[in-house]
Amino acid sequence: MTDFDAESRRLLESLDAVDYIDERGHIHYTTAFAQHAVDEYYRGKGPKRIFVEAGFPVEIIGYKRIERALQRWRRLRDTPSCAD
Repeated sequence: MTDFDAESRRLLESLDAVDYIDERGHIHYTTAFAQHAVDEYYRGKGPKRIFVEAGFPVEIIGYKRIERALQRWRRLRDTPSCAD
C-alpha cells in the first residue's frame, strides 16, 4: 500500500469524498461518495472518471486503488442482506 507524503495526505483529506486516511495509508471514503460512485458506475460512467470528477488525483492514488474500491462497493450493494 502506498504511503502518502504530507502534502498528498492533506490534499486527499480535503476532498468531500474522503472521511480520513488511517495510519496504514488506507483511504476511508464517505458512505455518500461510495453510494454515488456505484450509482454513476451503473449509469455507465467509468471508475476513473468518477474519481477524477470527485477531485481525486489518479496519479497519487493509482488506478488499481480506484478499481478495487468500486469493486468492493458494488459487491456490498449487490449482496443481499440476511434481513431480506
